[in-house]
Amino acid sequence: MRIDQRVQARVLMQEADLTGAQLEGATLTQAQLKGAILRDARLEEANLTDATLEGANLTATTLERALLIRTNLERTILWRARLEGANLRRAKLMGATLCDAKLEGARLDNVILSNGRGIGPWLINIQWGSSTNLSVIDWSQVVTLSDEDGAKKYKKHGNSPIKSYQDAVRANRQLAVALQAQG
Repeated sequence: MRIDQRVQARVLMQEADLTGAQLEGATLTQAQLKGAILRDARLEEANLTDATLEGANLTATTLERALLIRTNLERTILWRARLEGANLRRAKLMGATLCDAKLEGARLDNVILSNGRGIGPWLINIQWGSSTNLSVIDWSQVVTLSDEDGAKKYKKHGNSPIKSYQDAVRANRQLAVALQAQG
């Protein structure tokens, strides 16, 4: 059965609608899920090593203890995602939305957070938890969080950016507090 799972993982599932899918413990290494919709999916302990989820929607998806090693999560929506104990070593999170995500105990060694312009992910209200080691992240790659970059773009279009800037300040403040708490 394990061989069948590996073969299945290589099937192209780009832009597939897998809303609410029950994929606990699934082996999805190298899966091509670019632009897929996995809202409210259950992926506890799933192996998504080297998978491509670029631009996917994982809103409120449960990824507790999942393996996301070297996974491409660029521009992925992980709003309210549960990533407690997930292994995100060397994952690509450029432009990802991690607002309200829970990362207690997640492994973040050598994650790639920013694009070529130094813009990091959206982080407002992220819940790092006390056991997530933030010192293993190269924060020098992040010049600006997407929260702030988004507020600047909002202003460009003639809209009132006050709420956006308030959210950006809150995201930066929350990150500073989390980093300070870890020394």
